[in-house]
Amino acid sequence: MRRRMVAILGFLVVVAAAVGLWWKSRPGPVPKAPPVAAADPWAGADNSALIAKKRASRGDRPVDQRPAVLGGVVRRAADGSGVAGAVVTVESRAFGGAFVTAPQTDEPIDVVTDAGGAWTVPAIKPGAYVVSAAAPELLPASVDVDVAPASARGDLVLSLEAGGATVSGLVEDIGGGAIGGARVTVRPSGLASLSSARSFAALTDADGRYRLSLPDGSWEATASQADYTDDSEDFQVRGRPVGLDFTLTPAATIRGVVVARDTGKPVPGLQVTASGGRGGRGREVGARGAALSDDRGAFVLRGAGSGALALVARGRGYASAEPTVLEVGIGEEVAGVTVLVDRAYDVSGFVVRKGTDGDGVGGVRVGLFSFGGSDVTFAAQPSADDGYFEILGINPGRYMVAALGDGVMPELGQPVPVVDRDVTDLLVTVDAGATLRGRVTPPAIAGLSIEIDMEKVGLGNLFELAKTAMVHGTSDAGGEFTLTSVPPGTLTLRAQTGDGRVGKLAVTVTAADQSGLEIPLEARGAISGRVVDPTGAAVAGVTVEARGAANMIMRIDDDGPSSAVTGPDGGFRVGGLDPGSVRLTVSDKDGPLTWAPGVNLDTTEFTIKGADEIRGVKLVVEARDGVIRGVVLDADRRPVGDAWVTARSSASPWSAEMAQMHAAAEARAEGDAGAAPATERPPPSADDESEELGDDSDDGDDRSWGRGRTVLTGDDGSFTISTLRRGTYRVTAEATKGATRAQATGVKTGDRVTLVLAPLAALTVSVAAAGAPVATYDLVCQGATTVQRSVRAADGTTRLDRLPPGRYRCTATADAGVATETSTVTGDSRLALTLGAWSTVTGVVVDGAGRPRAGLRIVVAGAVGDITGAMQEALTGGGIKTDAAGRFEVGRLGPGEASVMVFEDGRGFGPVVSTHVTIAAGQRHDVGTLTAPTLDDAAGDAGP
Repeated sequence: MRRRMVAILGFLVVVAAAVGLWWKSRPGPVPKAPPVAAADPWAGADNSALIAKKRASRGDRPVDQRPAVLGGVVRRAADGSGVAGAVVTVESRAFGGAFVTAPQTDEPIDVVTDAGGAWTVPAIKPGAYVVSAAAPELLPASVDVDVAPASARGDLVLSLEAGGATVSGLVEDIGGGAIGGARVTVRPSGLASLSSARSFAALTDADGRYRLSLPDGSWEATASQADYTDDSEDFQVRGRPVGLDFTLTPAATIRGVVVARDTGKPVPGLQVTASGGRGGRGREVGARGAALSDDRGAFVLRGAGSGALALVARGRGYASAEPTVLEVGIGEEVAGVTVLVDRAYDVSGFVVRKGTDGDGVGGVRVGLFSFGGSDVTFAAQPSADDGYFEILGINPGRYMVAALGDGVMPELGQPVPVVDRDVTDLLVTVDAGATLRGRVTPPAIAGLSIEIDMEKVGLGNLFELAKTAMVHGTSDAGGEFTLTSVPPGTLTLRAQTGDGRVGKLAVTVTAADQSGLEIPLEARGAISGRVVDPTGAAVAGVTVEARGAANMIMRIDDDGPSSAVTGPDGGFRVGGLDPGSVRLTVSDKDGPLTWAPGVNLDTTEFTIKGADEIRGVKLVVEARDGVIRGVVLDADRRPVGDAWVTARSSASPWSAEMAQMHAAAEARAEGDAGAAPATERPPPSADDESEELGDDSDDGDDRSWGRGRTVLTGDDGSFTISTLRRGTYRVTAEATKGATRAQATGVKTGDRVTLVLAPLAALTVSVAAAGAPVATYDLVCQGATTVQRSVRAADGTTRLDRLPPGRYRCTATADAGVATETSTVTGDSRLALTLGAWSTVTGVVVDGAGRPRAGLRIVVAGAVGDITGAMQEALTGGGIKTDAAGRFEVGRLGPGEASVMVFEDGRGFGPVVSTHVTIAAGQRHDVGTLTAPTLDDAAGDAGP
């Protein structure tokens, strides 16, 4: 469930990527929630009267939940005959219904059609649904339907056109046995999926095989079965068959009770979820969905992975302040688990339509998220017809609103501080945006999206970008399209067909709907060829992408043909390329692949002319033939079978790619000065990477990258991890239900390693100030793993369990100050932290003529402090800004090296000026005058 909840905010990856350019400090603790400042840009008129009026009008009106009957028939569009064996899926149409499901309430319903194509769901809750049908050799189709209480409808018709590419494969368990009756769910992947709740399904036969047909595009497939953990894969369809197999691991079942810490009594009605377990191929899976505690506080959580599971519960008035950690074996059934919860707060309010007197908007998913956290908490149900929603069990902290609804623009970033009581007056205002209708010519099925000029995007308007990113659509066979919830502004619509034709249309969008738009399609350039390794062997299943070499245009259309997955022969074709220079990149699931030694990067850049296709391109990438072998032993040096072993790269693939690009740029700049070819400069080693990222072996920070490769040991404890990039890896083994662990760093491909398991350690941290315990503080400890916790304890003490032994750097922050210490954790260790006073940085910003510059955003990154809060405030329009005299003051900073960065809205993600400062504890530091040229200054410097 967690994976899908995070997916609904997938477009925030754009935010994270942007912030990554300037926010290189280590993760900071979740900041304590302050009162809303008077300068808060979200603070408007007093809405208390409107909230009171809407609450009074709610009353205790009953909700009619009498079940209904829904049915119909699936037919072939060509002749109207019934389609036998089609899989019909019925799921909630509430925005994000394919991603965000309430426990035991919104799970999709699957029905298989009979010999005549008929199907029936005999009992379904009233609500808004989307009904989809899929079958082999036929393109899937879907239709929206509203189900009234106690209604009976059997006339729903789904017509399937012939065509599509066949997607087929095998679902088996880790022992190689076929799994019959498994469900393979396919939905659009990437940003396009956020504007569609539709998914299609196929069921495996007795031999574990499935088959369905799909149109071209980017997709995500998930295989599931009640007794196993899920397994997922992303893939592309490009007009040819796709083979996709899945390996499922037997799932664990957890039975337990939710208990309130303050009363010791069971708590009913709380949602219990789990994270951290491993499933197929060793991937983190947690547990399927969630469980709801019953009247006795009891719950049953199914579909859980093996290893160390972190269980949390939340609901009305309660939430887990820290997870309950449980060791679970593969397929084990565990009973007698107690999940402790503490008092928490509920957030409720109304979603209303902009420009009205509080008109409610139903069907909107409202959630809270924070850059200091790792998840988003949505209301269990979409907003009611009057707009009412409630989000239950929220711990104190600083949050932002995410409101996502069908037919409304997403609303992101509204700050919500949760301090010491329920929030009952949250008013979320949404706007429908404009509707654009038109056609592409000549008529064709085309994906529609919006291009964004990234030079006009900055920290202050990233959430506005998200509204644009959500706009997607597809024209029908006649070329007709409709785009809804389009934000205002001057936009460029882009239409792109599966064969690579592209059309663009500049549109000025206002609040008014528009129709009659016409986007002419034109042939565009393409590049085709093969991807091979240094031996000439084909590299299949990697993604080749064409990127503009020098422009700042962002295309929110990740399913277009400008990227392609290589076939079994390494072949690819990327189309839809605009005239100009493009650079090809190749990536696998762990990130960009570097080019093989001896490859000149100039040979990976191409000039596209008109609609020409450049053929016969050969891309030679680094080898992925590395192997690491070894054995896992217990403390008595006996082999350990069924242990999970994972190898993750010690060097970032993104840094390696950037190093090659930088080397190429240097070589071109040096020109005839005798520069060595860029390709003769190797990518950074693991040591180079650590140095670049500010890694310090003394702080225990142990970075690794990518999904990695995971295997299970044999009965003799041996393992072999293959198809690795050549390089250095961190290899980790876990066994005994996740209770023991071993780790080796600096392992090179070709090495043989022995991993001796040892019990995990614990660290008890106590925090004091002025000789007295600090009862409320935020704590982050970083080492082989990272633990982030908000602590509420009268004695100022908290215990961190299940830590891999090693060095950890722990930072505590509170109103009274900050403290950072490094500790070597073995066995049962202790660490005492004494808070020191916060530091402050001041300065002044002027333009090129020395005039003060007001309203610029200031962020201090790198030092210990409230960096998360500063980022969050900057993205929501608040935060520290220069005043009329250009002055600024940033407080709540801890000691250390830091960068003072100045940002200007609308001038990109990078700072317009920055400087370095060394911050001492409890001191004020003035960085003096910083010069931030205006756009006019820059134009003047450029000359005529």
